[in-house]
Amino acid sequence: MTNGLSVANVAVELGFHDQSHFHRHFKKAVGVAPGGYAKQVTPGHQLKHKRINAF
Repeated sequence: MTNGLSVANVAVELGFHDQSHFHRHFKKAVGVAPGGYAKQVTPGHQLKHKRINAF
């Protein structure tokens, strides 16, 4: 995502069996879908969403 990996690759790296499972957990924890998060994040930019501690 922000490091150039696809959402599917991030999901696998974190131990999720599929992208949709990761998507649901990410959106519940952060409040925005993984793709939307990646688009919002820029160096030095602070998000106004919850911190990810569930992963």
